[in-house]
Amino acid sequence: MEENRKRNYSIMVVGAIGTVMILIGALQFFEMDNMDGFMTTLIGFLLTISYINYLESKAGVGKRVIVIRIIFSIVLLTIVTLIFF
Repeated sequence: MEENRKRNYSIMVVGAIGTVMILIGALQFFEMDNMDGFMTTLIGFLLTISYINYLESKAGVGKRVIVIRIIFSIVLLTIVTLIFF
């Protein structure tokens, strides 16, 4: 049971990294004034986030861990945005 739980958390971390990468791609679209590409990437990002939240609830991940992941993603996104832009 503990091994399954560790696997769920590692998949959750990979999902969080993926969403940050999608948002960085969206920021690059925005920087090049490509609004169609930006909107498409932004909608894809929002859909991916909602899907990950659904999967986390099905996996039995606690609300506290989900909030920590969200805060970590926001902080990581802010740092990356400040570095690159």
